[in-house]
Amino acid sequence: METSPAVDVRGVPRRVPAAYEGKTREEIRDEIKAAAWYQDLQTPKLGPGDPAADFALPVLDANHGLTSQIVRLSDYAGQKPVALIFGSYT
Repeated sequence: METSPAVDVRGVPRRVPAAYEGKTREEIRDEIKAAAWYQDLQTPKLGPGDPAADFALPVLDANHGLTSQIVRLSDYAGQKPVALIFGSYT
């Protein structure tokens, strides 16, 4: 049984919620998976053809800094396909 390390990869101390203090990762995982909010996340809310929820994000500059420009998903409604990619390219 593996417990969470006391520090993260940067050496910053981890703050463990009191409810999870002294529990193994497996016990915490099982508790989370049994929670009603987690079960709700497992239930799809949209089906094929349903419109996506609108959202707004700031545009990044060439150095990945924030700009004052905002882009909204709804700006592209009916114009062209939009692909949302969640992940890392490192």
